[in-house]
Amino acid sequence: MLVYLQNLILEMVARGEELRVTMDRLCREVERLAPGTLCSILSVGADGAMHPVAGPSLPNEYNNAVDGVKMGPTAGSCGTAAFRRREVTVTNIQTDPLWADYKQLAEPLGLRACWSSPILSSGRVVATFAFYYRECRGPTEFERDIV
Repeated sequence: MLVYLQNLILEMVARGEELRVTMDRLCREVERLAPGTLCSILSVGADGAMHPVAGPSLPNEYNNAVDGVKMGPTAGSCGTAAFRRREVTVTNIQTDPLWADYKQLAEPLGLRACWSSPILSSGRVVATFAFYYRECRGPTEFERDIV
């Protein structure tokens, strides 16, 4: 399954598919392989501002609300993962202090937990890859293997 996903994405890159199209497909395939997950990819600019690249199962209102949020020590799962340069697992968005300023965005959507990993290029964080969950939990071993 994972080899299929790797080959699919590599073929899209080799064909010169647009980044947003490729990342959207990646998220959709990951959600298919790991039911119960909602994937999101945010780019991280040199100024630390994050911008949605893909999040096909998240409403546009959510993606628009996080557009431009700066990475930092308490910037949800993604902003904190980018800031710390390591993965961040929040098993309860409503009670975790990392989400204090953002939990009102997640609650109406039924998002209960979020695991985010930074993506580095040449030593710089350029993006985050996140899995949202509708239950309070962290990633499974299979989800870790996917990332």
